[in-house]
Amino acid sequence: MYKQLSANDGAGYMMTTEGEVLVKELTKDISDFSELLLYSFQNEFGDKSIATDNTHYSMPRIKFSVLLTMPPQAAEKLIKLTLDKGLISMLIIQQLPTNKLEWEDPFADEGEPLEDIFKKIGDTMVYAIYKEMQRLKDREIQFVMTPEQKQDFSKTFKEQFNENTQLFGVTFSEFQFRLGVICFKLAMVLSMIKKYDESADKSKLFGDDEQSLLCSDAIYNIAKIITITMTRHTLRCYQIIGMKEQKSSLMQDYRMSPQNALLYEEMNENFSSEDVKAWCSEHNASYDTARRWLRNMCDHQLLSRLLPGRFRKLKAV
Repeated sequence: MYKQLSANDGAGYMMTTEGEVLVKELTKDISDFSELLLYSFQNEFGDKSIATDNTHYSMPRIKFSVLLTMPPQAAEKLIKLTLDKGLISMLIIQQLPTNKLEWEDPFADEGEPLEDIFKKIGDTMVYAIYKEMQRLKDREIQFVMTPEQKQDFSKTFKEQFNENTQLFGVTFSEFQFRLGVICFKLAMVLSMIKKYDESADKSKLFGDDEQSLLCSDAIYNIAKIITITMTRHTLRCYQIIGMKEQKSSLMQDYRMSPQNALLYEEMNENFSSEDVKAWCSEHNASYDTARRWLRNMCDHQLLSRLLPGRFRKLKAV
């Protein structure tokens, strides 16, 4: 892996429909694969000495991504491994819906095969952007967000950070910090694709005097929506799968105060933060204290946080 990345100036990606392959690599950690993933998320400097062939590979900035699909059982193993190796904050998960499964005719003519479509994209857009990066290798292009976008960016992720760390503790702080980086990178990549799409000359995407790549409001909003959606999927998987083994003991360890127990008892099976606020007003209770109860109950697997401000009971007390 290091040899191939070094030959390509530290850039590369891996895609597989068999996610268990990555799980096996992380389990064995041959050639420090987990270390490579850590380097690549922040595009950091990476080097590796291979004793077997007496070779040293050095890359100023590693640009490596992994896209994979897997069944829930393999995802459970992956989450546990990434927790142990400090990679969980670099992992974003999307749970595919299973309530609309249907048989597809394998003999139907669906037009151009996906393999051919992706090859065309690679041969045109991806190759053109790659050549442009080579042409501009010694020239810096600054990705620029508008003042309004920056203000909304900070507001959005500050609210997410405060809510999630209140409910899940400092374990999630690193994950929340990474979300801002993920959103920024998505906006940058989508802006570059938009730049390619709108350029008349595909062999020269930036003019001689251009020094910046501006993020449009439409692109920024798309990147933000994707990031928030992925956050919800990831938090749900982390809680339900990654913390499953701790569920039984955590439930037994938690001792509620009488008012905390009353709140839990009087909430419906599915409830929202607004329901809790109304309950606090009715019972003359502090909402800040109630939020702390919600966090503790989530930590002890008495509640499942479905979405921001949405909860479900996991066990009757």
